[in-house]
Amino acid sequence: MIGTSIITHVTPVGRNIFADLGFDPEEAEALLAETDKGILSELPQPAVAVVESIAWSDAKQS
Repeated sequence: MIGTSIITHVTPVGRNIFADLGFDPEEAEALLAETDKGILSELPQPAVAVVESIAWSDAKQS
């Protein structure tokens, strides 16, 4: 039988999944930064430039 799990929560875009999982704020930020760094290191260089551009634009609008 294929999985029958029911999804009860989805972390919204832009939120910190580690904070949603209950990590204290400082640790959640550190875990998110480490995860983002790992993901960016695996992406091809043009994709990294796009992601960084979007992040810069989002930060500027905040």
